[in-house]
Amino acid sequence: MSRRTFASIVSAIWLYAIIWASGPFFGFGRYILEGTNTSCTFDFFSKTPAVQGFVIAIFIMHFCIPVTAVAISHFLLSTAISQLRQQFLEASRVYGEDTLPRRRNGSIHETKTTRAVIIVILVFCISWAPYACVALFGVFGDASKITRLAAGLPGLFAKCSAAFNPIVYAFLHPRFRSKLCPIDPCRRAKNKPRPEIIKRPFWNWRSRIMTNV
Repeated sequence: MSRRTFASIVSAIWLYAIIWASGPFFGFGRYILEGTNTSCTFDFFSKTPAVQGFVIAIFIMHFCIPVTAVAISHFLLSTAISQLRQQFLEASRVYGEDTLPRRRNGSIHETKTTRAVIIVILVFCISWAPYACVALFGVFGDASKITRLAAGLPGLFAKCSAAFNPIVYAFLHPRFRSKLCPIDPCRRAKNKPRPEIIKRPFWNWRSRIMTNV
């Protein structure tokens, strides 16, 4: 990916976020204090059509569609990896090479990739599902049953989702962990070879002392 493509994607993401964040300033939704009174969030307590429409819109555009996009993207990635492995095995078979070890390694790699896909999707859903459920219950249910703590904790947990993905990748991908080693002082000190200690027999030291005397 070139820098121009990367900059275009990042700019599009920011533009998309700004458009949806500016909705309450134009009457589509409303901002209120979060349950912890430390930050702002969108209003999911009022029963007005504008607030209900805003909650439904962001539920679809910022939860349902992202989950679907992540699932489809990872599925296509896993499919592409599987197809490349099959092509590689076919090429090895044509040249008469033993494909059994590679077939076994490929199956292990596909299993790890599939497991990583499932865990990433589950982490995203678990992070944002409580916030989405509380918001939908607030605008369509009895909002008086939502306590301040119940309104604040799901939002805080959802915002922590950005920190969960690096942790997931660090635990699941050995190559990711190997890249962290040069910047982690603890791992760098652990992997640093220890200097060898020269051991001398006791009789050698004793004879040297007797000679000096």
